[in-house]
Amino acid sequence: MLRAELFRHSALYKDEIMTDLSPWLIATFSSKLLLYIAYAMSIGGIAATFMIQRYKPQHLPFLSYTQWGVLLGLCFSSLDFFVQVGSFSESGLAGMWDPMYIDILWQSSAGLSYKLRLAGWFGLLFLVLAMRLNATHAKPLSLMALLVSLLIAASFSMVGHTAEQAIWVRLALVLHIFIAMWWIGLLLPLTHWCKEFPANTLQQLMHEFGKQASILVSLLLMAGVGISYALEGDFKTLFNSVHGNTLLLKLGVVALILSLAALHKFRLVPNIKNQQSALALRASIQIEMRIALLILIITAVLSTLVGPSHL
Repeated sequence: MLRAELFRHSALYKDEIMTDLSPWLIATFSSKLLLYIAYAMSIGGIAATFMIQRYKPQHLPFLSYTQWGVLLGLCFSSLDFFVQVGSFSESGLAGMWDPMYIDILWQSSAGLSYKLRLAGWFGLLFLVLAMRLNATHAKPLSLMALLVSLLIAASFSMVGHTAEQAIWVRLALVLHIFIAMWWIGLLLPLTHWCKEFPANTLQQLMHEFGKQASILVSLLLMAGVGISYALEGDFKTLFNSVHGNTLLLKLGVVALILSLAALHKFRLVPNIKNQQSALALRASIQIEMRIALLILIITAVLSTLVGPSHL
């Protein structure tokens, strides 16, 4: 009974988009979007450090980028949890600090999700500081950090539309979020490398990124299809529900970013010969970053403002 009440008050399950957006619903959407951005920054900076070790051992690029992601992640995780407390208590801003409701949510799936996020981001913070103190172990420490970041991805499977789904759906969501944020978070480092490295090194880096992305994005798409089918129940609902229509919009934007990524892999990267061609690639990746932000916005809408109609 309490679990059902929690889902209703926290606005995580909605059959259709809310016609009257409450302040709590807007706050929930905002905190979720900011969480996605912080996670992308965290994992993207770590992945950049891991990738660069092959070309510049003990080089620690974008650790400040990672640290900001981690610190923002800690802040926005707390914001997200206390927004849920306030939404559940329904007693204004003061309700965010109500001890009774804090205790209720702390012991719920929302509390477990918050604990996983705290463990993940504090673990990342420790490993980033360890890399700063001892750059000679940057590669194993960054690999360990990527593994620790899976805790944060797992936290998203504890709440929301997949919380009551089969274990394979929740595992698919963890994989989906981890890969998506890896990809999105790496875009900023890639734009900087287009200016930093000579053409031959940049081409090698981009080829390596392309190989990794080919495998990981394939897994991302398979996981996404599985999650969508589990949530929709029938792909016919893609055309006759708000959630389905929003999901179709997301799929269209994903197709756009995949087309741009294919342009990079098969045309722009092979043609890197000089600084001018590197800057052309950089400009295209910057467009990809804007599309990625749109994907995050749509994803936050799907996870907070609309819900599968059959759930």
